[in-house]
Amino acid sequence: MGVCVQIQSDGTLLQNAQTIQDCAGHWLASPQESMWSVVFAQWLVIPDLATQILWFTGPCSVIVACYLIAYFSAMPVSIFKRD
Repeated sequence: MGVCVQIQSDGTLLQNAQTIQDCAGHWLASPQESMWSVVFAQWLVIPDLATQILWFTGPCSVIVACYLIAYFSAMPVSIFKRD
């Protein structure tokens, strides 16, 4: 949980007994809260162009490869099809 603090004139932090909801000063995040804010900020970062290209071409290549494998594996079966 975070801690409600006030900044003194000399720059030191003074902890208050107030809850975070009633905090009149600043609140200092706990290590867990700070970690999650960093993780969330990293999720929102737009990747570079090379990573974007890999994210696009990777799934597209898998889909095309699966289609071609299914098409070419069904080709010999179609020879024996009785119509």
